[in-house]
Formats: sequence, C-alpha cells, structure tokens
Amino acid sequence: MAVTRSKQASEIYHIIINANKKGAIEDVRSVRGPNIDSDHFFVKAVIKQKLSVIHKKKMKPALK
Repeated sequence: MAVTRSKQASEIYHIIINANKKGAIEDVRSVRGPNIDSDHFFVKAVIKQKLSVIHKKKMKPALK
C-alpha cells in the first residue's frame, strides 16, 4: 500500500485577548508572509477600538 500525502494543511493559530475585550475582534485570518524558512504563517486581526473622549470644561470669563 502506497502512502499518499494530502495537499491540505491544518492551520491552528490563536489570538490571545482578555475576556472583556473579545467583542473588539472583527476578523482574524492567517496570511502568507515573506519567505523566512518556516512553516508558520502570519496571523492578521482586525480589531475595532473605541477611544475615550475627554471633554474639557470651558473656562468662564472672570467678572470685572
């Protein structure tokens, strides 16, 4: 019986993130990168992040 190799490859890559930020990840993909003599791929993640807004108080003019 001949041993045949499958042309399919398993991809098991993970992104580690806190549980309270898990809703921020929109998309995760593994992509081929430059040839670095490794069998690993780069992992690209699209993350949405809301920035906090700091409202500065307006200074009232001093009464003369």
